[in-house]
Amino acid sequence: MPFLAPFEIIAMEEGLEKGKEVGLQEGITIGRQEGKQEGGLEEARISLIDILEEEFGVVPASLMDSIQGLQDIDVIRRMRRQALKASTLEEFQTCITDMK
Repeated sequence: MPFLAPFEIIAMEEGLEKGKEVGLQEGITIGRQEGKQEGGLEEARISLIDILEEEFGVVPASLMDSIQGLQDIDVIRRMRRQALKASTLEEFQTCITDMK
C-alpha cells in the first residue's frame, strides 16, 4: 500500500463517513416508501374484506387467503368496486376470477 499523507487519510475517512451517511439516508427513504406501500395494500385488503362481510356475511377462508395474497392495489380497488356491484358472493367470485 502506498504511503498516504495525513491530509489524504483524513480526506478518505471523511469521504467514507459521508458515504455512510448518504447510504443510511437513502435506506431510510426507501424503507419509508416501502412501508407506505405495504400499509396502503394492507388497508385496501382490509377494506375489501370489510365490504364483503357487510354485503354477504361470512367470507370463506379461502377467499380471505386469496385477498391477503394480493400485491396489486389496482386489482384490489377493482375488486372493491365489484364487491359493491355484485348481488351475491358467488357472483363476486365469478367476476374476480379474471382480475387476478
